[in-house]
Amino acid sequence: MALLDFLACNGIRGRWLFAVRPVPFEAHCWVQWQDLALTDHVDHVRWFTVFLVVD
Repeated sequence: MALLDFLACNGIRGRWLFAVRPVPFEAHCWVQWQDLALTDHVDHVRWFTVFLVVD
């Protein structure tokens, strides 16, 4: 949340993505701006299915 607030104060609209991976089960979230994952690596988040996006 702090990163989203920081980005917003600087005119950047980030998104907080919540996702899951069924096998093996894992839940994860990250902050993203456009197509760039800011708090994780693309190689990691690409295995997840996003179910909630908070703007």
